Amino acid sequence: MSDIDLYAGIGYALELLARSDYHRAFPASPYIAVEILPPLNRGQFRFYLADDHVPQGMVTWAWLDGAVEEEILQTCRALHAHEWNCGPCLFINDFIAPHGNSRAVIHDLKSCGFLTERVSGIRRHRDGSLRCVKNSRVRLGQPPGSRQSSKTMR
Repeated sequence: MSDIDLYAGIGYALELLARSDYHRAFPASPYIAVEILPPLNRGQFRFYLADDHVPQGMVTWAWLDGAVEEEILQTCRALHAHEWNCGPCLFINDFIAPHGNSRAVIHDLKSCGFLTERVSGIRRHRDGSLRCVKNSRVRLGQPPGSRQSSKTMR
């Protein structure tokens, strides 16, 4: 696996956002600024690439304190820049696997020891309103270091 620089990360993210029926509904510039650049700048991402380096999936996450996590889960609002690393609670912010490979991405996250004991996230309707809250308990190891890279999907 190789490190992904900011420009490659933005390119991969744009490719995946364009392939996602849900994400394509949002204006690209503000979405990139609020939802993609913060995790890319903090190394809180993982891309899944085909052998030809075409992006197949992406996961971004934040480490929230309990109060911020509770507010996000209730209101479905976007994270503020200072909230991406404000506590110990793992929150999956974006999970994009538009090519039907979501199970492979989940399996990889579990097998690499990334997922902590408790993980939260939200799913939204196409209009951005809250669809459901996901709270999962996982019996796996500690999260990896801060810099993430790509994973080749075979």
